[in-house]
Amino acid sequence: MEEIYKLVGNRIRQERLRLNMTQERLAELTNLSVAFIGQIERGDNRASLVTIQKIADALNVPISKLFTEIPSKKTEYKLTEQIESILRDKTPQQKKFARQLLEFIFKKKI
Repeated sequence: MEEIYKLVGNRIRQERLRLNMTQERLAELTNLSVAFIGQIERGDNRASLVTIQKIADALNVPISKLFTEIPSKKTEYKLTEQIESILRDKTPQQKKFARQLLEFIFKKKI
């Protein structure tokens, strides 16, 4: 659950930087402190929905945009289910190769 605060904070930072806006300016527009904005962006503070709405308004984005692309447990489960479905009828050698390929991919700095 704590991860959602980091994800939303990161989305806020992305939107702020997209506008070439400083934390100081965002703080001015929202009547929040610069320190509080920093805490929210790092996910160190559990901002209320009212606060997040203030930030979204200052960034001129719908609040929903700050919550997009946040994976849910259901999404993660569905992905795992899809991978299992692909591998279900494969030979042990093919499954081993797929595992080795994934290990190789995730060891690389992409």
